[in-house]
Amino acid sequence: PYPHPHGAVAETMRLASQKTFDELLAGHIQDYRRYFNRVQLDLGGEEPAATTDQLLEHYRNSRNGKAARYLEELYFQYGRYLLIASSREGASPANLQGTWNCHNDSPWSCGYWHNINVQMNYWPAFTTNLAEMFTAYADYNRAYLPLARRHADGYIRRMYPENYSEKAGDNGWTVGTAAWLYTIEGFSIHSGPGTGGLTAQLFWDCYDFTRDRRILEETCFPVIYEMAKLLSKTLEEEDGFLLVKYSASPEQQDPEDGCYCFTTGCGFDQQMVWETHKNTLAAAGILGVEDELTRRLRAQIGRLDPVQIGASGQIKEFREENEYGDIGEYHHRHISHLVGLYPGTLIRPDTPAWMDAAKVTLDKRGGPIDRLGDGAPPEPLGAHRRRRQGAQIICGFIKRRHLAQPVGHPSAVSNRRQLRRHGRRCRNAAAKPRGLYRCFTGAAPLLGGRFLRRAGRKGQFPSFRNLEKWAAG
Repeated sequence: PYPHPHGAVAETMRLASQKTFDELLAGHIQDYRRYFNRVQLDLGGEEPAATTDQLLEHYRNSRNGKAARYLEELYFQYGRYLLIASSREGASPANLQGTWNCHNDSPWSCGYWHNINVQMNYWPAFTTNLAEMFTAYADYNRAYLPLARRHADGYIRRMYPENYSEKAGDNGWTVGTAAWLYTIEGFSIHSGPGTGGLTAQLFWDCYDFTRDRRILEETCFPVIYEMAKLLSKTLEEEDGFLLVKYSASPEQQDPEDGCYCFTTGCGFDQQMVWETHKNTLAAAGILGVEDELTRRLRAQIGRLDPVQIGASGQIKEFREENEYGDIGEYHHRHISHLVGLYPGTLIRPDTPAWMDAAKVTLDKRGGPIDRLGDGAPPEPLGAHRRRRQGAQIICGFIKRRHLAQPVGHPSAVSNRRQLRRHGRRCRNAAAKPRGLYRCFTGAAPLLGGRFLRRAGRKGQFPSFRNLEKWAAG
């Protein structure tokens, strides 16, 4: 259904080649400024007579002064500029490194990673007045939706056969972590189904910031509604709650053996189910939709138990943990169990106990930037550049709903190696709950290693080799 791009590309190249460099530059400046100039940020900075590398070195040593404020202003606007330059209507959306990077074969294949990176790319689209830049991703989502529905059919049929429906589209759609321009995966080996909810959240934000009913009806609601269909079928009753049966906090690993931790009802998945249910019901109310699904969502949403507080005063990442750090990497680069804080709205000023627990989690999750070095990841929202102030700063932004994350992402495999080299092992390893987990190492796909099993649960999760086939249908 899509025309071959060669003709359009060749014509663009022909027209560009007829212009001088100065003409091309002037056209570019005129084009991006009509979006870029919508927002100004003044933190009290002054442009110094220093190169960017010198500014960065100064910032590592001191966060004070007008030069530091200028660098923060520059970084904020640079993120907006990259999104403008990487995600335009009629073109491909912004990928993991953005359209423009220095690699012929960029790290992680320049893909669309849906357990945080795609979402981080597009948060500034709404919070910094660049909503038009989201059109490219909305078109991309529309193009892969038929495949995403087939993935959902296979996933529900194999993993939740009691909830499978033969009716076309009745199992919703799904996306794992990895996706590329021409295909998407339907199951992730290290992230739960909340990745789809985290993606659908972008479409609610698209409406919430534009308040355009036509956009809600034609673009956003179908995506959110069908994701709610899928997530509503991933729940099973346990201890009076409805928990995602096959659940994982994105990329979180056991620091002792490097295997991913799978469980039931982790914070990430439960919070994204809650947010998706809430958004679907809100959108349905605006559009006057009332049906079997909306009734099911109302019956489920109050039983999700999406936020739990542990003995350290932290938001629990896993239901089985007691103290912070009992399970998984202590300074893991993701903070997936705070999606209810941002981009969600579950953790907010009128839930003060949860807000306080989110601050504890941010303080414990982060670490001094000097310890991590240049490869420090952006996923923790930069909150711990100032270790003691980070949580208060971030939660203050949340209260005003003005948080904006620049587009930059780590673009070197060494970032992960550096985290492993410097990352702190489980502080409470001696007290780590035993018998809760069986997980698989990196070699498990070859060895048929098994997913974890929660203590006291009946049955064994299928082997990784089989599960991947099951989930794919």
